[in-house]
Amino acid sequence: MTCPPGCDRTRNGHQHRHERRRGAGTPFDELRSHARTLVFPGFLTRAEVVEAMLEYFDLTGPDDERRVVPVVEEAWRAREAELRAAEASATGPDDHARFEAAVADLARDTILVRPDFTCCSTCGHDEIGDERGPERRERGYAFFHRQDTERIPDGTLFLAFGAFGPWPEVDPGILARAYAEADTPDRAAARREAMDAWTTMTGQLVAGTLRRHGLDVAWSGSGEERVLVHLRDWRRPLPADPEVDGEPGGKPGGDTDGRRGLLGRVVRRGSR
Repeated sequence: MTCPPGCDRTRNGHQHRHERRRGAGTPFDELRSHARTLVFPGFLTRAEVVEAMLEYFDLTGPDDERRVVPVVEEAWRAREAELRAAEASATGPDDHARFEAAVADLARDTILVRPDFTCCSTCGHDEIGDERGPERRERGYAFFHRQDTERIPDGTLFLAFGAFGPWPEVDPGILARAYAEADTPDRAAARREAMDAWTTMTGQLVAGTLRRHGLDVAWSGSGEERVLVHLRDWRRPLPADPEVDGEPGGKPGGDTDGRRGLLGRVVRRGSR
């Protein structure tokens, strides 16, 4: 994954969790553990998991691909079995269903939410404006990025948020100073105060909506801190991959275990 200068990956020498480089000598247990981390949240297809594994561990040869593919298949089938068992014994909606319902409510409240969005917080805040609709009606936004997605198996989900503004609930006096014609220090301070208030209001709406849908939310109330959701039962369905499963919609094709199609897809991409 390549990030632009200034993102969390490059700032102060910080490295993403996905930047580990072990090469061909990567222990099998590490491959299995990371495959589960990528499969469990339900956002990546099998082919995408294989590609992410190859990048994460800096595996570049055809032998490496052949080593990774069955590991991903094992993790995929194990997760499918978990989901089937969980659905069979479920008595209500899971955390993913609750989250999706909250997202729908937030959209009606003009809050844009993007899951598994970009590589890090910095890139997410920089790029979220491009996701707004043509009428630019959205007042605020929330998202979690790829590193956050990888924490879902641990039962932890952080949501970043911010404001596009304006929120009419802000003190009219602050707004009047913020939009004054004269470019003064008072106007600059008022604009910062207004933006801080808009951001906090976004966080309040996001956290409150998630709680209303039954999610376990922890948040300090500060616009400087992200909203934390404690997950207990995440059952997002695994995505179908037509090139692996044979037909659109995930129906099996001629390759009964999907392995040949998956490996072929990865090799073709690597040869471009």
